[in-house]
Amino acid sequence: MEAAAIDGCGIMGYYWKILLPVGRSGIATTLILQFRAIWNEFLFALTLTQSTKTIPVTVCLQSFVSTTEVQWGPLTAAALITILPTIVVFLVFKKHFVKGLAGVYK
Repeated sequence: MEAAAIDGCGIMGYYWKILLPVGRSGIATTLILQFRAIWNEFLFALTLTQSTKTIPVTVCLQSFVSTTEVQWGPLTAAALITILPTIVVFLVFKKHFVKGLAGVYK
């Protein structure tokens, strides 16, 4: 920070030009893991949602399973649609995710 201040860089410049590029991999890794954790939250959503209009997709998957039968076709199709956003987020941030897990910051 002292070197940046000597070069005439303010606090916001220090953040945008030094800290953010160095932490980009860690931020991307955290973003992907948190997105996956929030997207796959089942028990919390099942407990707190009461209206059918506000039920998340992961809770709707449960409706394809009953005590006597499992509707495999619709369940498989709905599960594929459910995991697509996670795959897209991972593919967009894949490079940063791998760097963040490997601890490579450059």
